[in-house]
Amino acid sequence: MSARDISTAWPPDPRGEFPAASVEDWREAAAQSLAGRRLDDLTVEHCPGVAVRPLYTEQDLPALSGEPGRTPFARGTGATAHPAAGWRACQRCDHPDPAEAGRWVAEAARRDVSCAWLVFDAAARRGLDAADPASAALAVDGVVTSSAADLGPVLEAIAAAGTAVHLDGGGNGIALAAAAAAARQLRGAPAGALDGSLGWDPLAALASDGALPYGLERSLDLLADVVSWTVRHGPALHAVRVSTLPYHMAGASAVQELACAIATGVEYLRRTTAAGVELDVAYRRLGFLAPIGRDLPIEIAKLRALRVMWARVVEASGGSEQAQAATVHAVTSPRCLTRRDPWVNMLRATVGAFAGIAGGADILTVLPFDGAIGLPDSFGRRIAANLHTILREESHLGRVADPAGGSYAIERLTRDLADAGWAAFQAIERSGGIAAALLGGGLRRELAESARRRDEELRSGRSPITGVTSHPDPAERPLERPVATRADVSVRAAAAAGGAPGAGLAAALEAVARAADAARGDGSVLESAIAALAAGASVGAVAAAVRGAGEPAAIPPLPAARDAAAFEDLRGPGLSPEAGGG
Repeated sequence: MSARDISTAWPPDPRGEFPAASVEDWREAAAQSLAGRRLDDLTVEHCPGVAVRPLYTEQDLPALSGEPGRTPFARGTGATAHPAAGWRACQRCDHPDPAEAGRWVAEAARRDVSCAWLVFDAAARRGLDAADPASAALAVDGVVTSSAADLGPVLEAIAAAGTAVHLDGGGNGIALAAAAAAARQLRGAPAGALDGSLGWDPLAALASDGALPYGLERSLDLLADVVSWTVRHGPALHAVRVSTLPYHMAGASAVQELACAIATGVEYLRRTTAAGVELDVAYRRLGFLAPIGRDLPIEIAKLRALRVMWARVVEASGGSEQAQAATVHAVTSPRCLTRRDPWVNMLRATVGAFAGIAGGADILTVLPFDGAIGLPDSFGRRIAANLHTILREESHLGRVADPAGGSYAIERLTRDLADAGWAAFQAIERSGGIAAALLGGGLRRELAESARRRDEELRSGRSPITGVTSHPDPAERPLERPVATRADVSVRAAAAAGGAPGAGLAAALEAVARAADAARGDGSVLESAIAALAAGASVGAVAAAVRGAGEPAAIPPLPAARDAAAFEDLRGPGLSPEAGGG
């Protein structure tokens, strides 16, 4: 081309060099490359009704995606992105010693982690004080707490760092939320001066721990009380959380997780609005917690589908467009962590974190790579925190609205998951709702079948686990981390144990019991529990007062298993015992 004609070369015409190819052209070329295998072999079934195909085209773009920040919120809850915006980095904080947990919070805040996910131990979640003999057989898998004073060090660290706090108190969430509020009050701050979530999620607690210390009906009745209290005292607090982590750990597919999330959310809304809470208020005080596995396109689409389904629920109920936007806290999957060759967990966490961000998570927790072995050390926590920085500052994901938007595959999978998830949600509703599905064992059987299919994929090698079922190191020296035991906290628990309550404290506990019996849904239960804990009541005593004359609810907890556990057991001894991490 001469210099005189060079201006005609712009804009370039790619068709001149790369002729347009049709789907049939692709099919023919793909079939030739498969050397006799079927083209259908390239399609991977995630679960019945949802498959990931090898090719997607413009014909797969659904009409439901909309615009970023607009209903049905498939493309996220924000209309724009900005370097200072994006997701909030959150660290799981489950060290048994509240003082050490506070140091974890302070350390994370120095690395720009702005949220603490405060997980209480099994005894506290069941309404038991640490000195209670019944707690001796329970795992120490979180912060050990028997009083508001116990929580002082970690709450002080949270306040000093300006960190949001997301509480995870299991079936004893009322007493433990009250303990956190009372701990702030004892230090001169308003009880509601917290940012984050009180995390009241009784159905997830029943699924994971198999126990609700207040009983099922009373626990559900208390939803309205917690919402009303946050409306009056905690303007920056979500009251209720819907977690699918127990179902995920039991082997649920993405479709089952979506169905359980929506069924739980609907049940909670029924309870709160029936008690007089305004519809939009109930919606805005509820958030979701969703684990993110290692199947990148499915996990991105799962978060998008969750928002689409929830927007449909809110719209059908008469809620405003603003109330249709679900707040989603994503966490990298503890099911995918390995104890063998745990360094590969850094890569798994990267995939999960990217999927969470691309899927539009508002809050993201990256679990440390050594979290399945025992208590993660400073290095593990630092790497988890740094991953947020890399994805935000180097990959610039915080600058992009809906990073996955427009992908034919992601858009189609979003629709497929939403459709299949809605059908599964309807099936739960027809069976009597999520509580009936848990109590009757139907959900357990469905999850067991899903787990069996997943186990078959793992055992056949079709779904390899790097470092465990694929490329294992026979000479690997296992990594070790400390695992907390009940003996580690027995001395402190015995020292903190008190005698019978005095007259003033007994009156405070009686006030808790009267408020719980009345169940007016006006925040008085949580208010009286805070007063009792601020006066020196124990967490166990407040739990007993909330329960009243009723009986705790108990079912066999859903099984929780990591994908690699069975294969690691074949390698013999030398690893630390199974520990938390989720």
